[in-house]
Amino acid sequence: MAGKKDKQAETYQWISIHLPIKDNPQQIPDFSQLNVLGVAVLKAIRHSKKLQTGGLSANRFSLILNDFKGDKLQTDMRLKNIQQQGFPNYFGEQRFGHVLDNQYENLSKATALFTKQIRPKRHQKTMYLSAARSWIFNQILSARLDGNNWNIYQQGDIFQLEGSQKWFVDDGSIALENRINEHDIHPTGALIGKGRLATKADILAIEEQVVRQHPIWKKGLEAVGMKQERRALRVIPKRLTWSWQDEKTLQLSFELPAGSYATMLVREVLQASLLPS
Repeated sequence: MAGKKDKQAETYQWISIHLPIKDNPQQIPDFSQLNVLGVAVLKAIRHSKKLQTGGLSANRFSLILNDFKGDKLQTDMRLKNIQQQGFPNYFGEQRFGHVLDNQYENLSKATALFTKQIRPKRHQKTMYLSAARSWIFNQILSARLDGNNWNIYQQGDIFQLEGSQKWFVDDGSIALENRINEHDIHPTGALIGKGRLATKADILAIEEQVVRQHPIWKKGLEAVGMKQERRALRVIPKRLTWSWQDEKTLQLSFELPAGSYATMLVREVLQASLLPS
């Protein structure tokens, strides 16, 4: 399957099943007798390739927030701002696992992996590596937010094309600032791996300062051969709409690119909308 959906949700997605049919390659299996509680096959087609995890361009969400205690007018203003300017592209808490003894489990496991205290299975190892890189990225993003330069042009930054994983280093072009404002490109943060950081000037200093706080993770990620990658610092939701079913029930609908978290959009809405205690 392309996406690993939340456990508590009504979801629609494509899955692929390996089922060779030599006599009639176009034959569609009959799923009418499928008897799995809560599952329905809406459409079935033949295809020559199987889906890969993450092989999707976007996810669409429809969420209902009940017992909403925020200020309605302020929430509408915040949502309009997110609609126009986007929101910080944090990795969500689910990336880091359960909290045990005031620590995220996957982060503790990452440290144990890098210090050779554990030998996890392959899928667990991948999860711990991703958690460590994601945490460092989140800290870089927080540092950029503190500097109020997470969504504007900064000399020495690296930029990612909208709707693509491709990125390029600041070339001093006078068009870069306009391209950011038009959402054609986005500033990025480091996903740590082998090699030197490609950022320059003040942006390089910010990223190096964060990375220095995690020497075990940095050394471990390099040792396993992780490559330097980049992730956009912001995400612009598409088709963002909302409506109030009543004073305490807010419905949100939007589309996010693969790898971005709906929980982080909701977080931005709630943090900015809560009434002072």
